[in-house]
Amino acid sequence: MNKFISAVFAKNTLLSFLLLLPVMAHADLIPMSDEALFQVNGQGASALSYTVEDYSALSEDFKLELGFDSGVPTDFAKFSLVGASSSDYFENTNGFTIGNANDPFTLTLQHESFTDANDVVSEAVSLVYAFPTGAYVDDLAPGVDSKFNLTTLMSMTHESGNELHTWMSLQGVSLDNSYYKFWVDPGKGLSVSGLISLKTDTFVADAQNTATAQPGTDAGSQWVVDNLDLSFPLGATLYQPLNIDVDDEHNLIIELKAINLSTAEHFYDTAPTGNLYVDNITMNGYESGAIEIEGIQLQYLRVQTRDLL
Repeated sequence: MNKFISAVFAKNTLLSFLLLLPVMAHADLIPMSDEALFQVNGQGASALSYTVEDYSALSEDFKLELGFDSGVPTDFAKFSLVGASSSDYFENTNGFTIGNANDPFTLTLQHESFTDANDVVSEAVSLVYAFPTGAYVDDLAPGVDSKFNLTTLMSMTHESGNELHTWMSLQGVSLDNSYYKFWVDPGKGLSVSGLISLKTDTFVADAQNTATAQPGTDAGSQWVVDNLDLSFPLGATLYQPLNIDVDDEHNLIIELKAINLSTAEHFYDTAPTGNLYVDNITMNGYESGAIEIEGIQLQYLRVQTRDLL
């Protein structure tokens, strides 16, 4: 890769993930702790419930443009969300099914309350979005996909004429057992907590100087992750929110509130921990072998973009 490609490849990857994060909404008041939702059952006594059946989405003319102050306009030209058994990203595709009447997606509203070590009480109403547990998979008809493939092509063209085309493809994806809570923290923007439970058969990031019809086969231009199994907690409701905001200069700010003396005991006693398991990572032809990371907890995190708009 030349210097331009190396500099923007990581930015392409981050932007792709940010633009593909889901936004959800609606329903009723039944409290559930973060610890209980860590074992989410996908069924609420009072909730809006639904399933996804034989779903797919394709676009080869999809175009989302971002202008960069640094002189690097960006556009998303292709998008594919199809069943995992599809023989191609954009042709001969199948749909996928997630959930059933006994194990659906659920959407609820609930009142949250937290008292820290100094007896300071925080309260909010959160929107809770929970994925099915995966129990529905046993009830699916033979040949019906319960996993999906998500593929997108993002292109950058620098004012110098240099181009970078980045394919991002997650193949054989499952998000079962994930949940997210959303609430508004006055003065801090949108707040989020929850658990990402992500499993993929293969994840491919492929950087190319010239865009191809689909991710290429040149091992020297690819990052490939085999059998990713990630369970990752996103903060904790009220006392350690993940805040998402935009500053006056249009920079995106993602910040996970720091644990302090008033919240540390509760955090270490009750907050869920995450794990990461990977069979192998191939980067530009080099292989890492198996990777295991257990007991993941974040005490503080801040990510801020520059010159995106």
